Amino acid sequence: MHKSRSMDQKIRIFESAATEMIKSGSLNITMDNIAAGLKGTKGTLYYYFKSKGELFYAMQKHAYDLMEGAVYKAMEANAHLPALEKAELFLKTHCKVFLDNLDLWYALWTDIAFQESPPQYKRVLTRRRRKYEETLQLIIEQIAAEKGIGIQEPKLSAMMILAMLNSIPRWYRKTSKGISPEQMAELATKRALYGLFEIR
Repeated sequence: MHKSRSMDQKIRIFESAATEMIKSGSLNITMDNIAAGLKGTKGTLYYYFKSKGELFYAMQKHAYDLMEGAVYKAMEANAHLPALEKAELFLKTHCKVFLDNLDLWYALWTDIAFQESPPQYKRVLTRRRRKYEETLQLIIEQIAAEKGIGIQEPKLSAMMILAMLNSIPRWYRKTSKGISPEQMAELATKRALYGLFEIR
């Protein structure tokens, strides 16, 4: 129970930090600002995190844990699917996770949290991002092999698809033109994937 309460409090801190990033849009974020958003004190923050850099790293780690946990679990449970269907599942799951955590994902997409993280944490995050991108790259290569089509730069293609999807939190909100998160995940996946391969 104590562990659950601790994680709940950390998530509230992440949400407050994300809100401050969105409001300021810059690196000028202080622990005072974040604490004020929580209606608490800096002492609360320092109880959980030794520094702002450690807090921002923990935010990103939490986001990666959510994303990888959902996507890798879906891939493992559906390893039997054709590569094209696996790609759809990968991208839909990816979208669904960040659409359910819009403020956090928006904050991470601005790159503020990454820039504020200590160098050793940046290396850890970079390795996780590359592994994630490589997972999609392998699926793209499998699609090309199964369909007998050629594709240039599968690595770059994977990065471009994820960059396109990750930009959605910059403008999408759950009330955007009546499009639900599920509909947005479906639409974005179709545009990203079939726009690349032009196959059905």
